Amino acid sequence: MNVRRTILTLAALSVVAACDSGPSGPGTLSATVSGPASLGAVLLEVTGAGVQGFVGQGGTRVYGAQVSAVDGTHRVLALTADGGPLRVGIEVLDLGAEPPIVMVLKAASTENLMLLNAGVTVVVAKP
Repeated sequence: MNVRRTILTLAALSVVAACDSGPSGPGTLSATVSGPASLGAVLLEVTGAGVQGFVGQGGTRVYGAQVSAVDGTHRVLALTADGGPLRVGIEVLDLGAEPPIVMVLKAASTENLMLLNAGVTVVVAKP
């Protein structure tokens, strides 16, 4: 009975060890920012270890700067003339690590009207 239990345990561990949590190594996460109105611009705060930079995706232009090396905080301005969701690529050292925390600090419509942050959402996805 103990041999059978040992074999079953080893088989279960083999299955768990074969599971992959996704890609690892350097890469780009995709952050999509959407809101209740046509977004023209957002100011984001991105905090996390291993963040290397930012790139615009689709029709989005992106400008970023590190504001704290201690906790890896960056401020990112994303702009588009098209309205709709803004797409920001977050370049990281390890795609397998915990993704950075992204918060919306300010948002504006395509008509340059300030929007309430409550209706603006950010979704970060791995490739």
